[in-house]
Amino acid sequence: KRYNIILFTSVMMLIIFGIIMIYSSSNIWAKYKFDDSFKYVKQQILFFIMGLILIKVISKFDYKKYYSLANKILIVCFILLILVLIPGLGVIRNGSRSWFSLFGFSFQPSEASKLGLIIFSAKYLSKQSKINLKSVFPLLIILFTTFGIIMLEPDFGTGMILVVSIVALIFISGLDLKYFYYLFFIGIIGI
Repeated sequence: KRYNIILFTSVMMLIIFGIIMIYSSSNIWAKYKFDDSFKYVKQQILFFIMGLILIKVISKFDYKKYYSLANKILIVCFILLILVLIPGLGVIRNGSRSWFSLFGFSFQPSEASKLGLIIFSAKYLSKQSKINLKSVFPLLIILFTTFGIIMLEPDFGTGMILVVSIVALIFISGLDLKYFYYLFFIGIIGI
């Protein structure tokens, strides 16, 4: 019902800083290409406003329902990740087939997959009576399968953010620290 003013202020400051950085890094190119040095800033402000509206809508949704929808959300994310790889459906940008483009708006399924996998992982880990390598192993298989699909696009940055997020959840859930050394070593080899 109430907003955390410190969190809200922090987010607003980050958004304002981001908009300033977008202008700083794109104004010359936008002026050259579109004859409008604020082209990308205007787009970012539009997405910011859409984000505020989305926050308001989502805040009305009981977050406990995510628990019951976690499996379905993950399945939808997998389907979208596979569909984006199909030529004609997925759009190539900067050498990566990781976007859907509909009515002038672009959507990246790998971004939705980050949220979907975090929701699923939180549910999965909360249901485990004991957190050990055996109980975490199925989650790691799902994580690395998702990472593998994202790497087919390829989108290494998004894939790494996904891996780090889920490994952080596993760490917070209480897995013995010694296993993270193995995960770190396997991760270095994989990179």
